[in-house]
Amino acid sequence: CFCSAYPMVRLTYAILLIAAIAGAAYAGPTNEELVAELKQLRSKSRDGVLTFSDDQLRRFGAGKSRSYSLIIFLNANQVMDNPQLNMGKLRSEFAMVAKACRSDAFFAEMIFEEAPQIFHSVKAQQVPYIFHLPGNQKVSLKSMDLDRAQKMVFDTVQAKYPWSAEVMSDFFAKRGLRFAEIDRPSLVKSPLFPVMVVGAVLGAAALLYVAVRIGLVTHPAPWAIASIAVFWFSVSGGMYNIIRGMPLFIRNKEGRIQFFLGRGSSLGAEGFIIGTGYVAFSLAIALQTYAVPRIRNKIARTAVSYVLAIGAGYMAMQLFMVYM
Repeated sequence: CFCSAYPMVRLTYAILLIAAIAGAAYAGPTNEELVAELKQLRSKSRDGVLTFSDDQLRRFGAGKSRSYSLIIFLNANQVMDNPQLNMGKLRSEFAMVAKACRSDAFFAEMIFEEAPQIFHSVKAQQVPYIFHLPGNQKVSLKSMDLDRAQKMVFDTVQAKYPWSAEVMSDFFAKRGLRFAEIDRPSLVKSPLFPVMVVGAVLGAAALLYVAVRIGLVTHPAPWAIASIAVFWFSVSGGMYNIIRGMPLFIRNKEGRIQFFLGRGSSLGAEGFIIGTGYVAFSLAIALQTYAVPRIRNKIARTAVSYVLAIGAGYMAMQLFMVYM
């Protein structure tokens, strides 16, 4: 009887062993394995921010008992050049927050063109859209109900946009995360900064000495050129471009370079073009007033006068049409 039952025992053991192996495979990676994998991905990233696909979010966000949080930054390539959104600046600030985080949290970016499912899951209609997934938040790419307090969007943040790293760290600190002081890169912090300052001072002193020796300081030509340059920079809206961070141009949805926006707004290149027109018109009037009367030849004087008058009139018409 024992001999006849022995094959049945072996068959039972084999079935149990196969079931155990299948169960272990179905269980997926452990929490410790996921953390180790995330840390490895973070070490390979250039700024501490991971790039997730939909499948990766499903993998690393599975379950309700994770020992880590996920902070997701939703982005889209089609709006990266939008000067109003300024997503490049916001993305760099987000990276500073990631480096300053001292909690068990991982920061990741998801791009619409590469991971569209998450946008539909959280019902993100626009960017920027940053949200916090705590360890007890179950991730689903079909439909995911996020607590409004965990979403960093225009409706939940009252700070000036684009949000600084300090604003973002303060926002998530109220959600239980811990952060160190934001370490902003600065030229002043560089060990070479004192050497650069001394070199700049000595170089400026040497240039000033040479300029005085050759009489360049007292010559009217450099001052006239400098005055024209200041005038051109001011009428071109140079300070506006610097303060607002306006790009020279943007790319439209087809990827083509666009210099003119219309709709009452302008880019940096358009401002410099208009400023150049102002300078050309002003120089034509100035030459007509001060240079033409000094020409002794009557025919040449008349010809130059007509050319300058026509040029000034043409530039005036072009500038007038811009504001029509």
